[in-house]
Amino acid sequence: MSRAKGHLRVVDANGEVFDLDEYSDPVEENRALRSALTRSENANRTLRAQLAAERQKSRLKFPVDSAFEMWRKAMVEAGMKGKARCKITDDRCDAMRKLFEAEYTLEDFELMIAGLAAAPFVRYGKRYAQGSEQDRQVDIGYVCEKASRFEEAARIGARVKRQ
Repeated sequence: MSRAKGHLRVVDANGEVFDLDEYSDPVEENRALRSALTRSENANRTLRAQLAAERQKSRLKFPVDSAFEMWRKAMVEAGMKGKARCKITDDRCDAMRKLFEAEYTLEDFELMIAGLAAAPFVRYGKRYAQGSEQDRQVDIGYVCEKASRFEEAARIGARVKRQ
């Protein structure tokens, strides 16, 4: 069985290209592919470990844990008892860290949390105090994912605090 030239090429994590047309023996081809796969898996493992270490450093550098605990407590007090079991997952931690790196403060997070408690429903990208259960969106990861979502909730929180 012959393949068309350039039909299948594999690029490993180091950028090394394996042109499978070079291998006439399927055993050699299999060995080369397994070798490329092993190198890619090792590179992925290293990158995941670096990311986990970076996350841990950011939790020490920024008040991510404090902000998360404030959010969880406020959501439970607002009647969302299920939020008591929430954990700081990687996506939540990363989203919160990015905002802290962008120089948002713990006070900004307090305002945002007050805004979420006061206006937990999102319809057409806007926050409202009332709505259907399917429109409830108070997850801190969701809100911290985009600065515009965070700032909208913080503006609502600032209005609530002033009243």
